[in-house]
Amino acid sequence: MLIDDRYNVYKLAQVTGMKFLALLAASATVSLVATALDVEYLLFPMQLVGIFVAAVSIFLAFRINAGYSRWWLARQIWGGLVNESRSLIVYIVTMLRSGNEPTEIEREWHRRIVYRHIGFINALRLQLRHQGPADWEAEIWGRRINGRPLFSKEETARLRASANVATQVVALQGDDIADYFNHSGDRRQVRISQILRELYVCQGRSEAIKNTVLAWGYVYYTKILTRTLAAAVVFSQLNGHSVAGTALVACIATIFLTIEQVGRNLDNPFENAFNDTPLSSLCRSIEIDILQQIGEPCDLAPLAPAYGRLD
Repeated sequence: MLIDDRYNVYKLAQVTGMKFLALLAASATVSLVATALDVEYLLFPMQLVGIFVAAVSIFLAFRINAGYSRWWLARQIWGGLVNESRSLIVYIVTMLRSGNEPTEIEREWHRRIVYRHIGFINALRLQLRHQGPADWEAEIWGRRINGRPLFSKEETARLRASANVATQVVALQGDDIADYFNHSGDRRQVRISQILRELYVCQGRSEAIKNTVLAWGYVYYTKILTRTLAAAVVFSQLNGHSVAGTALVACIATIFLTIEQVGRNLDNPFENAFNDTPLSSLCRSIEIDILQQIGEPCDLAPLAPAYGRLD
């Protein structure tokens, strides 16, 4: 996610530079050919192009609003996941103990749940971003914190065989909580189970965004109309005999193409792109918080932005 709202010349050139240069060349070519052959009358009238611009502008406004809504919803979901993670561990620390201070056995319960939860949030992140086996090996199966793996050997074998790792991690947490309370239905068990349910809600809403694409016609026709508009502007009478007019035509066409591209980028907030929800940073924040909540050593540091971008 971009966190620096200052102008980034490199990113500006990367996103729109080639478009602008290509349209500038096309605009200059049209202007020179129309002037040389004296066929300016064949270019599209500015009045008709103006009507086309107005119609496509309305369509683009709805398009980018839909994309931003998905992006903001993703950020809200993961903000909720941060809150539920903290709530889960504070309940574990305060409710899974028999006295004022937890025994060593109870501390081990706390550690097991916290390390498993670290596995859950990172497994969900890797699933949403469709990252490969090497990332899973480094960040889940082979990862150790304070010399301790995230899962036991038996749990790792079960999770490796599952279709949805994050779902099964929460199931393991539920089994562990039920074992602690001897499956008694204790009100503390019920309350912690409600938090586990909220984790499933956050996961399900994230997967819904990831796996649900916008309607085909909505995406396809927006792209076609925007590109047609860019061509119409280049081949319009607005493309006059001056350098300024040629540059202006290229600029107008670039603006519309860029707006459409921004809408497409916002559609997929879990793609690990520069407009992505910063899942890695949020996972790291959760890890630090919950390790410190149970008093575990924590030498992890929050992820720092690089070139104005936070992963």
